[in-house]
Amino acid sequence: MAYFLKYVKHEKVPAGINLVFGKAVHRMLDLFYKKNYKSPESFANSFKYQWFRTCSGEDIRGRARDGLVVTEYPSSKNPLRIGSHIRPPTGDVDIPGLFFGYLYIGKKMMEDFYETYKNRPSPVIREKSFELDILGHPNAFGFRKKHKVVVIFDRIDIFQDMNGQWKATIGDYKTDKGDPSKKSFQIHRHPQFTLYSMAFRQLIQEGRLKGIIPDEIKEESAILYFHMRDGKIVPTYRDETDFDYARSLCDDVADGIACKRFTPFYGFHCNLCDYQVPCENYSHSHGGPRIIDLEGKIKEARVSDWEEDFQKFLREGRKQSSYLEPQIGQLELQFSIPKPKSSLFVPFAEIKSENQKQKKFRFPK
Repeated sequence: MAYFLKYVKHEKVPAGINLVFGKAVHRMLDLFYKKNYKSPESFANSFKYQWFRTCSGEDIRGRARDGLVVTEYPSSKNPLRIGSHIRPPTGDVDIPGLFFGYLYIGKKMMEDFYETYKNRPSPVIREKSFELDILGHPNAFGFRKKHKVVVIFDRIDIFQDMNGQWKATIGDYKTDKGDPSKKSFQIHRHPQFTLYSMAFRQLIQEGRLKGIIPDEIKEESAILYFHMRDGKIVPTYRDETDFDYARSLCDDVADGIACKRFTPFYGFHCNLCDYQVPCENYSHSHGGPRIIDLEGKIKEARVSDWEEDFQKFLREGRKQSSYLEPQIGQLELQFSIPKPKSSLFVPFAEIKSENQKQKKFRFPK
């Protein structure tokens, strides 16, 4: 569904603050290796300057600036200007406090990163994208689909071990909350890291990293999850079992797109999706999550307790919370479902018994 909204309907949506913050941190970590910052403070102050520009949309260029609206929020320090390219948080949130909170988190990340990596060798690859074809699994006829994939490596480092052998690691920066050591299930299975491994090994086989990666390196020694909030690094590894899963995933997604199966997958993860409002507009099944109206405002969910008339709640609850009937202004996907030429089943034959009527299928001869 996200593919349909982004690449078919070309819906432009404001990004969540967490995504905007993550991109800002990635840009600064790339600048760290381009410029000679003299101290942790100078690097952190550079992030502060870039963060204000990111929030206001000053760094947006070209057609992306069309329709940009900037709102100014008073604060005890500098006025905060936030562009409409950032999705405003919902609920009773102190918006200046939220954005200044991200500012202080980012400044600490920059200071810690400077102290740790200032005197270490630079990565051989930084923020570089590669386009390649990854083969899926053979179908019933032995044909394997080619899936065009774009992989962006945050960093690739090479080093020599104690025996003088060259090794390589793939690193990925993460700015999320929580302890990464408690995310073992996701980290060791996430298809993002699997695609990193597949792409790295395939690029070496195709000779596209020659002169950058030593010839003796055929695969990565580890994929490193750089948790920027606490400086922890979590290694993860991939093998052919993981590659089989990634190929199956690519096959399934590609088949769904080819067959125009753009079915929304609702759940609590919807809170992390930037496409909630257009998902509401274009949904063809249940009209999208009903907690979202067409203006994109989050409606309050009804809260009940055992003190009220529960029978009344049961009678009225479904009517008030129903999302089965389309609302005015809702758009429908135009999918044509062909009518079957003949029916497999003939009409029901009713068989009466003493206590009830029972319906039974009668198959055609």
